[in-house]
Amino acid sequence: MKKILSLICAILFTNSLVLAQQGFSLNGFQYIVIDNGSVAVWNCYNNQDTVIIPDIVMFDSVKYTVVAIAGGAFMGRDDIVSVIIPNTVTSIGQSAFQECENLSSVVMPNSITNIGSWAFTYCSNLTSFTIPNSVTSIGGFAFTYCSSLTSVTIPDSVTHIGAAIFGSCTNLTTLDYNAKNCNGFSAGTDHPFSYSSISTINIGDNVEKIPENFLYDMDSITTINFSNNITHIGKKAFAYYDGFTTLNLPDSITHIGEEAFLECDNLSSIILPNNLSYIGIGAFKSCGSLSSITIPNNVTRIDDEAFEDCINLNSVDFLTNNLTYIGDGAFKNCTSLNTFVVPNSVDSLGKQYGYALYPGTFEGCSSLTKITLGKNLKYISEATFNNCTSLQTLVSLATIPPTFQYVYNTFANTNNVALVVGCDALPNYQNSFDWSYYFANNMTEIIYEVNVSSNDEDNNSNMIQLATLTGGAYDPDPGDSIRLHKKDDTGRESHKVRSVEIAEDGRRWLDIPTGFSMGDSVYLLQTKSMSKRYSHVLPYDLSRYRKQPGDQLLPILDLTSVKDKELSSFFGFDLSGVSEVKLNIEVSGTNKLKTVSLEYKEENGNKVVVSISVGYTQVIKFDLPIIE
Repeated sequence: MKKILSLICAILFTNSLVLAQQGFSLNGFQYIVIDNGSVAVWNCYNNQDTVIIPDIVMFDSVKYTVVAIAGGAFMGRDDIVSVIIPNTVTSIGQSAFQECENLSSVVMPNSITNIGSWAFTYCSNLTSFTIPNSVTSIGGFAFTYCSSLTSVTIPDSVTHIGAAIFGSCTNLTTLDYNAKNCNGFSAGTDHPFSYSSISTINIGDNVEKIPENFLYDMDSITTINFSNNITHIGKKAFAYYDGFTTLNLPDSITHIGEEAFLECDNLSSIILPNNLSYIGIGAFKSCGSLSSITIPNNVTRIDDEAFEDCINLNSVDFLTNNLTYIGDGAFKNCTSLNTFVVPNSVDSLGKQYGYALYPGTFEGCSSLTKITLGKNLKYISEATFNNCTSLQTLVSLATIPPTFQYVYNTFANTNNVALVVGCDALPNYQNSFDWSYYFANNMTEIIYEVNVSSNDEDNNSNMIQLATLTGGAYDPDPGDSIRLHKKDDTGRESHKVRSVEIAEDGRRWLDIPTGFSMGDSVYLLQTKSMSKRYSHVLPYDLSRYRKQPGDQLLPILDLTSVKDKELSSFFGFDLSGVSEVKLNIEVSGTNKLKTVSLEYKEENGNKVVVSISVGYTQVIKFDLPIIE
């Protein structure tokens, strides 16, 4: 029964040719005339184990070129061991060599453009053949059940790959995939490599897109060697594949398509490419083992349901300044998320539409206790925080309150959520219909929160990076002028030392501008007192030198990150007309506490101005009522 369908197709195809065309027999082959001067081989009646198909035949003084092998031409010939096809042939018809069970070798020329469906099905001893670079189309089931094949190469030229072309090739272990213009594969049992044993896939340098359903129903892959020219991962390219635990994608990738990694249950860690700009609909949906993700700088859009049902996802870090959209249901049912910071660049959570159609961005994040909304957020779709049953704190950095699609459902099934806004923005929120409704139904307190952080864009101008110097013969003091010189010669800057800290181990930490790093060099321009106590104080630019005159090397920066060593300051803000306000100050660092000062100045009754200065500090938190 397994042969009935393909046999019928071959007979129908062959008979149609016979009925439509004239034919003739010559030297053990039967031919059908295609047009003036062209023929196709449609039967072979010799008993040779090696078949050499001629390129030119003469019949009745007419010269014919052999351009095709007709459907079913050699079907079922158990005696054939090898076939040599001439370079005049452009097409191999469906079932042409089907069930040639002893066929082990096929020589196919670079003239062939089409390999028909079932062309080599059940050629169980076929071990040697090369798909020519001229082939553009491979029909369905073309090499199904070729159980002796161990490796295969899909050439650059292929644009169409039919269903199950290498299905059930049980010894096929290596795939070299070079088809740069193939858009996608069939899914399910019709996948080109269903029930094969492929363990290694090598993706060619010319491939720019991983096709749709690339790994569907392939469960033995252990190695994928990506080229550095891939830019797109197609729809469901790696969906349902359980063999991944970690994955490092090449930086060339800019686009991860719809459901590309859907239900990759064992994927626990993935490094997203630096050039990635788009994360598609459901791209990582139901990746139940994924615990953390870092969104690179170039990402502009995280589409709907991108991380939905990633139940173990507990950390989402954003490096991006370009992200503008986080889609409906993007983090729905991420039940391990505890805190979330929406980047300042994001202007929309979900799509704007007329009625409820889609899940909320954070709907069902039942462990989420705190979320911070960026300062440029303008729109929040319906159900965004629905069933965030543990939500305690909502921080909004936007001065102009974001608008809601339907505020009544946005916070459904949440209770007693504290709103955190800046004091300058407070009247805007109180006068907003949507937010006043939120106040009336959810607010427990209004908090003004100040965070000292190396990633706080608003305070980068006040951040001071700290470093020690290694090598050289001097240690600058406060007030001394130094010159910093990047080791790759891309930049240099003069700087007056503002602060020097001496650690317990005796090392001197001095402030330097941001932008310089480990291995950059420093030399002294002048001391504070203009004294000559340093032997190599020079009045001109030494940037072209890698060392000072003589044998004394320039000191080299030994850099510590801003995150670990911080110096920052905040200036006054007005709390007039505000009641029931608390001030939270969170300062992060690792050095010993130096200074934290709060200065109150009361003017005109209940007007309070607060000035804050923060120095080097350990982690410390103040929860201080300003007005009772």
